[in-house]
Amino acid sequence: MQQTTVLPVSKGLMIQCPASGLVLPLSESPEPAAAAGYLGEGVLLHLQGNQLVAPFAGLCSRQDQAGQQLRFHHANGLQLDIHFPPQCYHQHGRGFDWLVNEKAKVAAGQPVLCVDSALLSQWVQPLYCLITLKQHARFSTIWYRSCYHQAGQDPLFFIELAAQGQSQNA
Repeated sequence: MQQTTVLPVSKGLMIQCPASGLVLPLSESPEPAAAAGYLGEGVLLHLQGNQLVAPFAGLCSRQDQAGQQLRFHHANGLQLDIHFPPQCYHQHGRGFDWLVNEKAKVAAGQPVLCVDSALLSQWVQPLYCLITLKQHARFSTIWYRSCYHQAGQDPLFFIELAAQGQSQNA
């Protein structure tokens, strides 16, 4: 994972930011396991909005009963996970309003989840989520920028592919 001020313009995959907020290196996560890199490569996002959108077209699924861990699968094998803080897990889904069914096919930019920022902020200050990518054999370098991102409009990751191929938007 490489931090940059300007995302490269070359062949690869561009992944849109699924939520609005300030993106920081994962090493700044308040969760020790994430900060140490045990969740994989990714970023910390301080949420400044209440809606999450699909970062690309694919399948959206929940990884826990309450749905505070999301996974997006792209047809090319790309997997992006969103993890909310552990304090949210103990609230049994309160503060999360799902806009799509479990294992739904979603379009890029489609709203998938609304969060009640005021309610969740009672348990977590500042409200954040972790966004990680599962390592893939075709990835060469993953680029990101530490700055404010707008959901569904700003690129969160640019992935350079190891093998030569045409540029794609995920």
